[in-house]
Amino acid sequence: MACLNDGHSHASECSPPPRRFQAARWRKLVLIALLTAAVQPRIAGATVDMTGNWYVAIGDFGPVLSAQFTQTGMSLLVTIPSASATGTGTIDPMTGAFMVTLTFPPPDCGGTFSGVVDPGGNTFVAPGTVAFTDPDCQGGPMTCACMASAPADLRGSRAPCGNGTVDAGEQCDDGNTENGDCCNSTCHFEPNGAACNDHNTCTTGETCNAFGVCRGFTACQTTLTCDFCGSKCTLKAGVCKCGG
Repeated sequence: MACLNDGHSHASECSPPPRRFQAARWRKLVLIALLTAAVQPRIAGATVDMTGNWYVAIGDFGPVLSAQFTQTGMSLLVTIPSASATGTGTIDPMTGAFMVTLTFPPPDCGGTFSGVVDPGGNTFVAPGTVAFTDPDCQGGPMTCACMASAPADLRGSRAPCGNGTVDAGEQCDDGNTENGDCCNSTCHFEPNGAACNDHNTCTTGETCNAFGVCRGFTACQTTLTCDFCGSKCTLKAGVCKCGG
């Protein structure tokens, strides 16, 4: 409020506002500043960077290969020297979601995969499709090369998971990157009691123990014919196997 210039004292009109009103005004200004900052576009540095060496495999039982990833902004370049393979793709550095197309020499041809790098930036699983030349291709490379396709996962780990050796950062390494065998795709034990397959045709209901071993079974299929000779599964002394 303006002061009255009439030669008389008007203390109520000329005094500064009480401190409580000043504090309230500052709180309002701070709130406005915070709201303004919240709606402004924000530019942050990359939180996921795939640059470096990875150990990758296509499919659960594919060989584990050393691959070099180079990330520049949202672009990816991939080289797999031992397989003469190259690839290109894109990545969202903020979420780790990426897509990559790999090209292998015939008869494997290559594939396209999409996945997300884990928050720690150490592993990924990218479902996709691989192209290959059908073994029965009889029409020559110009007619049916790389015309067949199948679904497959591209799996990757910073540690050399799947090479059959327990390396630093791994709990186990059974020589593959398959889940469901008690040593998972990142070479860590699967939970105690998780379902698994011990690859014994005669048993069902196997589970993992706490140390990555598939053991035990809930049923022995003694009526099952388990080989070409017509043998049946047998259960003796707690052992379930094919034949006597």
